[in-house]
Amino acid sequence: MATRPLKAYYRPPIRGVEVGDVLNWVTWAATPLEANLPYTTLGNRTVTLLKFDDGTQVYTETEEDLGLTYYRVRYESTILAMSFINKPTEWYDSGFDFGGRKVSQVSTVLPDESPPIQDVIEVIPLIPVTPYFRPAGSATKHRLRAFDFRSPSPPPTTYLTFQSASPFTLGVYNGTKNWDGTLHYSTDTITWTEWNGTTTLNSVGNKLYLRGTGNTVITGSSDTARRWVLTGTAIECVGNIENLLDWETVALGGHPTMAERCYYGMFYSCTSLTAAPELPATTLAAYCYYNMFYECTSLTTAPELPATTLASNCYNSMFYGCTSLTTAPELPATTLASNCYSSMFNSCTSLATAPELPATTLEANCYRSMFLSCSAFKVSATQTGTYQYAWRIPTSDTGTTATNWNAGMLFGTGGTFTSNPVINTTYYVENPPV
Repeated sequence: MATRPLKAYYRPPIRGVEVGDVLNWVTWAATPLEANLPYTTLGNRTVTLLKFDDGTQVYTETEEDLGLTYYRVRYESTILAMSFINKPTEWYDSGFDFGGRKVSQVSTVLPDESPPIQDVIEVIPLIPVTPYFRPAGSATKHRLRAFDFRSPSPPPTTYLTFQSASPFTLGVYNGTKNWDGTLHYSTDTITWTEWNGTTTLNSVGNKLYLRGTGNTVITGSSDTARRWVLTGTAIECVGNIENLLDWETVALGGHPTMAERCYYGMFYSCTSLTAAPELPATTLAAYCYYNMFYECTSLTTAPELPATTLASNCYNSMFYGCTSLTTAPELPATTLASNCYSSMFNSCTSLATAPELPATTLEANCYRSMFLSCSAFKVSATQTGTYQYAWRIPTSDTGTTATNWNAGMLFGTGGTFTSNPVINTTYYVENPPV
């Protein structure tokens, strides 16, 4: 029977698997003498091939035939140690402990055809592993998604991409290196050249790629002359913006540290920007996104904002004047900071869908002018006509106020209620809050 290498890949949906976690594996085998597993990618790291020799688990290695009788087996072990390989073609000979069992590298094969029907107890097709992991100290189990060895999970993108359907340029308005580490650019993701901000970069094939190391700020000041300038038509910024701070940290699954005013006014008045980058940071710095997309009038969709630890003025005026923006992103934070959402959507005249606001303890000016002059956003004090969806501050429970928390929040909106909202009061809007 023809054979081929079995190389299964796994990506946990929550985080990388760590020493101390509990892994559960289900596989199939021909004899009850050995148990082998292919090497696997756990998180962003690749673990060497595993072999279990405790006599109770079953999977046999053979070059030509896996036998006629197959057994479905399950075993659960705490990870005591993990060895790693740098790429899928490398193999290690040294063993290590995996849940108290001796683990060593061994080659495995998978038949091109399904095993014969006779004497088959159960067969799991193609990738014979259905694992989950349980984080150390937790009772919650998380499944790991399997990928066909012919289509391995791609590594995380380690750069930010600017792209368009036509040529464009990228520069810094004041022609100065305003970041505190280094930035490199590329036109092919292979050759990287340091960029100090004094020159204008030209796209090649209508694309530019950037990444950085050792940065904590990109603009780092309230001086809008530090903004980046994109000259062209319908330019998209794609990928994780944290790659500009430190792409190596991102590649390892971390979040680089942001300093105050990290991205302040970065795309200020960039009318050619149509797509914003990912902003995955969960802990913010003061003024970090202030004015970031100010008057980006072609921006139609806001990036996801998963942060739950906010800082003073972190989202202040972030989308001010983004007249093409129709829907606000979710705002999951339950603990606020002063001025955190102040003027966030001020003058977004197409914004018709607002976020839920779950925080119960408000801070000074937290929602001040948040939807000022958002003429497409309509609020009513009563459930009537097109106003059918409840919108409340906070979304549930009982909230406490702070100085000027709601000043001008709904002034200039398009509904029948445009006054300052009252805490713990249900209002009604035309579209379901996000």
